[in-house]
Formats: sequence, structure tokens, C-alpha cells
Amino acid sequence: MKKITAICSAAMVLSLLSGCSDATASLKNGSDTLMKVGKTAITKQQVYNIMYNYAGSTQVVSDATKVITSQEVEVTDEMKESAQSTLDMYKTIYSDSFTDYLEDAGLTEDDYINDYLIPSLQAEKLTDLYIDESYDTLLERYKPVKATILKFTDTENANSALAALRDGTMTAEEAANEFETDSTGQPEIITIDNTEYDSVALAALRAASPDDGWMNVSASYGTDIYVMHMDENNTDSIKDEIVEAFAEISDINDQATAFYFEKYGFHVYDIDLYKALRDSNPALLTQEVPVSAE
Repeated sequence: MKKITAICSAAMVLSLLSGCSDATASLKNGSDTLMKVGKTAITKQQVYNIMYNYAGSTQVVSDATKVITSQEVEVTDEMKESAQSTLDMYKTIYSDSFTDYLEDAGLTEDDYINDYLIPSLQAEKLTDLYIDESYDTLLERYKPVKATILKFTDTENANSALAALRDGTMTAEEAANEFETDSTGQPEIITIDNTEYDSVALAALRAASPDDGWMNVSASYGTDIYVMHMDENNTDSIKDEIVEAFAEISDINDQATAFYFEKYGFHVYDIDLYKALRDSNPALLTQEVPVSAE
């Protein structure tokens, strides 16, 4: 099974790298028989077509990402240890079921580590590299600050929490536990496109400085009341926390993938695959639009 998958995956990747615009990928030796069921022969092209229709665009993005990360991200001892730890965890949790899965897929434990777990860790590092290279641009775009925000629906609870925080008799975490709020009282990185909190409250927060202390602001609609503190707006002081927060933003992960796909000249020649990617991952397509895809 692993050999069949490898043949078809390789063919999908090759369909990206050769051919002409508006073409449809096919295997050069597609008529070769891979297996027989009774008297029925199953060819390479038939298996390829099934896999292509089932997961063509997903497989191509996965394989292309592996090619890119292998060039950009070095495999470290820490990654190897993390991958081994993950494998050991799966074996402990799933026991024989995981072993059966590997056998059914034609994979050894080393295959699973090298072909799946380590590439996944490398892909995570790809976003980190992008953030490092584009940090100043991302700062300007997302305007991160560090703040502590408690959201209340009851005015009395909000006022009691505010008083306790201002006179220092409670920490934010203690106030969150005491005065009926779903907030944790933990500091967090807030970006300009945050949708969890009311825009009026966030505007008031951004106008404040750490020296202003605790404040309360009513939401622009509804009954929510925000008790807030600007913890830090000097991004140099909280760079590590900002980088960590950026890595959790899905848009930045998508930007990172698109950046490196363009850097390495990702180009799709198969028109059906192009259309599939256009619908699922349009940011990855930076090439000129084929005539038949318009």
C-alpha cells in the first residue's frame, strides 16, 4: 500500500512541475497493472485517478510543503525527540490499534516519524521563520498590545472587581473567580483584528497606557462591561509573547504558506488540480490564470 501511495503521490507532484497550461495529468506508464482482483486488472492510472479525485489537492499541498520545509527548516535533535515522544504517546493510547494502522498503511515506525511527524514539526517552524522575516510588517498590520481584560454582564460585579483591582486587594485572576465572569484574569496579546471583545472597549484600551491603571468601559451594544488594564504597549518588551501569539493566528499561518509557495515557484499545470486549489487554497496560486479556468 505504501508503495502504491508513493507512486501516485510522486505522480501528483510531477504534474505540478512539468506539462503545459490547461493540461490534465496522466501517468506515462498508467496502463501498467498494479494488481488483479480475480480476472480484473487494476492499473496505475486507475489507482492514480481514484487518489487524485479523493485527495488530489490536499496531497499536492502536503507534498509541496514537505519539499519546501526540507529546504528551509533543518531537522533538529529536538524535533526527533518530539516526534519519538509523540509516537510513543500514540502507542500507549491506541495500543494495538495504532500498530494495526501502521501495518495496514505499509508503514514502519521510522516511516511514520520521518514521513509524517517530523514534516509536521518542520511545517510549524516554517510559520516561525515567516514571522521572523516579516516581523516589522506584521507589527504594523496587527498592532499587538498586552492587556488583561475581564468581561462582566452585571454592573455590580464589574464595579466590585474594579474597586478590588484598583486598591490592590485582589489580583485579576482572583477577581475573575470571585465576581462571576468567564474571563480568566490572565494577560493576553490583543491584536487590531480581535473580535472577541467589543470594538469600543478595545479602542479605549488602546488609548490607555500602563500607568493609567484599571478602567471600566461599557460595550457599544448589549449589557457587557469591560474591566481592563493596559499591561504593555511597548512591543520590544513583549516580543517573545507577540511571536507566540502571531503563530496562533490562522491568517498568518496562511500567509506563511503562501509566501513560501511563491518563493519556490509553486506552479500547477493540471487544470483540474488548479481549479480544486483555486476553490480550497486560492492564496497558494500566484501564477497567471489559465484561460480555461477563467
